[in-house]
Amino acid sequence: MPLRCNDRTSPSNSPSAVPGPGISWTEIAPPERIALLHGESRGDPNAFDSVLTFAPDGAATRIEMRTVFPTKELRDEAVEKYHAIEGGRQTLSNLAAYVSEFVRKGAEG
Repeated sequence: MPLRCNDRTSPSNSPSAVPGPGISWTEIAPPERIALLHGESRGDPNAFDSVLTFAPDGAATRIEMRTVFPTKELRDEAVEKYHAIEGGRQTLSNLAAYVSEFVRKGAEG
């Protein structure tokens, strides 16, 4: 299923590489940017924005993930209670492993 801006994903239509419920794609601009809104439900007042930007870096790609919360308190809670920084690192690490495997399989034909 190709993704379009404002698609919402759910367990019934999301493959493992696609985020789950509560995520709305707000911008997909290949190959440089993906933006999304993450909340518990549509209209969630505590929803936060995340933007991933991709830039060439020699033979590699540099990815920056930036998340903006509506309040400092929500940001602090995400960092302290849910370990959001470590979760972001794990997400990027998993993405790197996925892309590496995808490229390796493509090279094998």
